[in-house]
Amino acid sequence: MSDLLFQPLHWLADANIAALAAALFLLMLAALELCYRLGRNAVLAAPAGEGLKTATGIVTAGMLGLFAFLLGVMFSLASDRYEKRRQSALDEANAIGTVWLRAELVMPEGAVIRARLRDYLPLRVETVRGIATEAEAARVVAETARLQGEIWAQVAIVAARTPTAVVGSLITSVNEMFDLATTNRRNFQHGVPPYVLRLVVAVAVLSVGAMGYQLGIHGHRQLVVTMLLLATWTMALALVLDIDSAGQGSVRVSPATMIWTMESWGPR
Repeated sequence: MSDLLFQPLHWLADANIAALAAALFLLMLAALELCYRLGRNAVLAAPAGEGLKTATGIVTAGMLGLFAFLLGVMFSLASDRYEKRRQSALDEANAIGTVWLRAELVMPEGAVIRARLRDYLPLRVETVRGIATEAEAARVVAETARLQGEIWAQVAIVAARTPTAVVGSLITSVNEMFDLATTNRRNFQHGVPPYVLRLVVAVAVLSVGAMGYQLGIHGHRQLVVTMLLLATWTMALALVLDIDSAGQGSVRVSPATMIWTMESWGPR
């Protein structure tokens, strides 16, 4: 049952942040209206005293505070993942640039390594910019693995012929470049864990429902204020999801460092 309820939200989180924000807003609005009517019906059946109103207000405040806390935690985690993606993109660009420079010291194989790097770096730029479809992601992964194999084959030839300290430094830099490619693949495919999204959505809906029930008991909708509150929460949650999303949305890591590295190589 929970999968049927949350599966569309997971799909929207992967596909379109704006659509997810709209769905969350409508979901909270429905919870607010439903619980408002429940509160009004409860008062009509048995008028609420001040004690009940006070108790309801305390519970509602606690739930809203919990939601605010979870939103703050999500923002902190999303910002941390965003900074890790930025740093790993910079580190990979530097590692590729190092391999390019050291390849010049092991000619003629170095010329082949440099030629493969010219094809390799655009694939890494695609990874940082974000890949829209699984088929495209599979193509990039396969092409990356192929080029890594060809680069390593050239390094192995040099190492077998002249096992010097220079060749050792090239091997180290190539290994680091490959490791950072794996790191970036993980970082740029990592999104909000499903259980976190489920928890935040559930707490948001229940908190808004409690607020609606309290408004129903008091008999005041406060339509303008509640709409502003729901809109504010929706925008905040959408921003957190946008920051956390690596492949879509408006907050993305720029591949500028990799492009600068490519430009420094000059024309083919």
